[in-house]
This record gives sequence, C-alpha cells and structure tokens, in this order.
Amino acid sequence: MPDWIKKELRSNFARASRAGRLAAITEPRAARVTYRAQKHTLRIELTNGATITLPVKLIPSLKGVRPKDLRAVAVLGRGGGLHWESLLRLSFESLSLPTQIG
Repeated sequence: MPDWIKKELRSNFARASRAGRLAAITEPRAARVTYRAQKHTLRIELTNGATITLPVKLIPSLKGVRPKDLRAVAVLGRGGGLHWESLLRLSFESLSLPTQIG
C-alpha cells in the first residue's frame, strides 16, 4: 500500500476516533434499559440522566414479540442501540420520537 494511503487512513481513523469520543460525552446514549411488562413499555435510562418510557407498540419491528423475549433486551456497545439476542438490533436514533406532533 502506498505511503500516502497509509497516512490518509491514519488521519481518517484519528479524526473518527476523536469524533466518537466527543459524541460519547456530549450526546445522550442508552445507559440501561428494562422491559416493563405491566405497561408493555421499554424504560431507557440515558447517560445524561434523562429517562424515556417508550410503548413497545410504537416500534413496528417488535410487534407480536413475546414478553419473555422483550425482557432479554440489552444496551448495545456504548449505548447507541438496543439488542435482543433472539431478535434484532435497533439503533438509538431509530427509537427517537418526533420533536413535534401534527
């Protein structure tokens, strides 16, 4: 591989690493998540101290999933998503609600 490509790759990697570290401390990420069966909701605690309670019925890909499977939810990586071993992965952004209704 030519030296200029190696230099460019190192530079891009360093830039992406800095951006990732900055995002990890400035953007809210999921810290903990639990499934609340009585209300059929996900309770997502964020790294900035906020908590989101999200009805499962608002997530189309979870329609018809058994409560037993929903309880197996875990935070993915550095909090950028949620994961169910037997189901799927959801990015945190895909769970964001619109800021305005209507």
